[in-house]
Amino acid sequence: MHRRDFIKSLLALSVVGTGMSLRTSLLWANATGDSKRKIPLVVIFQRGGCDGLNTVVPYGDPRYAALRPNLAIAKPGVAGGCIDLDGFFGLHPALDSLMPLYQSGRLALLPPVQYPDATRSHFEGEVLIEGGAVTEQRSGWLNRYLTTVSGTGTLRGASIGSGLDFALKGGFDVPVIATRSGTFWGDSETFFQNLRKVNESDPGTGLRRKVSQATIQGLDLLDILPPADAGNNASYPNSDLGRRLQRLAQVIKADLGLEVATVDSNGWDTHVGQGSTSGKHPGLLKDFALSISTFYQDIRDSGREVLILTMTEFGRTARENGSKGTDHGHAGTWMVLGEKVNGGIHGDWPGLEDDQLYEGRYLAHTIDFRDVLGEVLERHLGVADPAGILKGYNYQPIGFL
Repeated sequence: MHRRDFIKSLLALSVVGTGMSLRTSLLWANATGDSKRKIPLVVIFQRGGCDGLNTVVPYGDPRYAALRPNLAIAKPGVAGGCIDLDGFFGLHPALDSLMPLYQSGRLALLPPVQYPDATRSHFEGEVLIEGGAVTEQRSGWLNRYLTTVSGTGTLRGASIGSGLDFALKGGFDVPVIATRSGTFWGDSETFFQNLRKVNESDPGTGLRRKVSQATIQGLDLLDILPPADAGNNASYPNSDLGRRLQRLAQVIKADLGLEVATVDSNGWDTHVGQGSTSGKHPGLLKDFALSISTFYQDIRDSGREVLILTMTEFGRTARENGSKGTDHGHAGTWMVLGEKVNGGIHGDWPGLEDDQLYEGRYLAHTIDFRDVLGEVLERHLGVADPAGILKGYNYQPIGFL
């Protein structure tokens, strides 16, 4: 049996114990004609703490340039200046590929997002935000969505990066896959328990035993997905983020019933040599914008839609440091992209004067991240009561959806 046919046999297997099915409807025949197909939510996490002040640039605040003599982005109209958005804010010039989305009203920018008494630890900040609460949780907010809201998709969740992101971790009976270096693997303990049951129920060398063993070892699911460039001429950046989003586009276009996906964007910790219009941070921003805009257009060209939410665990210090970088901060910039988005700048600007800065050093937040998640849960994912997923938090609508 050829490897491709063998993996197809793997996916035809019915997993016992939870009613979970991985039958042949998994691929091209599943949802292509389904008018009720859900629009996937894609959450991109900028890990390391992206400097929001040099992403959506508050050039209209007189303190901005004074706080950053080496790192400040110039005003619009000056060489290397930011791209004007509304007369006060500008987009870093490296993000120019996102401007068509902004101009068409499909990009919402949220510069001051965080939560009260926020940590400045990378790990703790990621876990709290992905946990959807300000206290440590045993499961992620997207995991709780999948277990709270029923769905009919064969593959409802995916994590594209270095493993299963915490947002999708927890106890569940739904199939979720994650990638490591391009290999898809099931990360649900229930999923593996059921595969082991199949393995144990078929002693000897039967096909079902071979299939379950191969699944546990982790075969490359990409072998049976349509080619990455099928149906369009999308040219993704040759970067980790570009490759991850290209891989995710394959999954979405295969019509598996995907509802939520997480993608890692790494390297945003810029303590030293951050750069203003050239260097580490501008390079990351350019790749970030090109990867997202290519992915967004790729999905649209395939006749589908997607909602993209970008987040980071915190912003950076308002003042640059002595190493021409920035240190761990407070409020950071989040973005939302989609056909149903109310574009523009959202959230009140807190200001950069000394008495306006949080603890005298950091950009204060005026948007609680749980309000962002709540709006996505209710207005996009159709959750009637997001407080159940957000651990009792009653969110206040921001208006980006």
